[in-house]
Amino acid sequence: SSSPPSRSFDNMAGLSAPVAAFEGGQVVVRRQEHVRALNRWEHGAHGELVTSDGAFTPVSHRAAAAEGADPCWLQLGLTEAYHLAFVQNRLRILLAASAGDGATAGDCWVAFCQSSARFPHEYAAYQRLISDGWRVR
Repeated sequence: SSSPPSRSFDNMAGLSAPVAAFEGGQVVVRRQEHVRALNRWEHGAHGELVTSDGAFTPVSHRAAAAEGADPCWLQLGLTEAYHLAFVQNRLRILLAASAGDGATAGDCWVAFCQSSARFPHEYAAYQRLISDGWRVR
């Protein structure tokens, strides 16, 4: 069984970080102000915008709004969501049992590993690329 990285992270309960929910093997941000906060090209866009018809769109939230589209949610990969939540402290992830405070790094690690056996390997690769200066999308 895999265990989370040995870094310790503070409880994020008091922070106003965007909130995402772990749903069906993916992490989803639904509140539009949280989508805008995480999906701005000038700060490095995160995730994929999904419109009301379920289509992925490769444009930023601002560009989608300018075109009249109304993105409904932002879908984040497990590795990106984990990094945003527990390395950058820019996201709170809610698991079914975590209530409103957000899940801990350990809780998310276990849930993500149960969802995808490849998560630990993908996260290690993601962290390596990030530490080498790559912008992973």
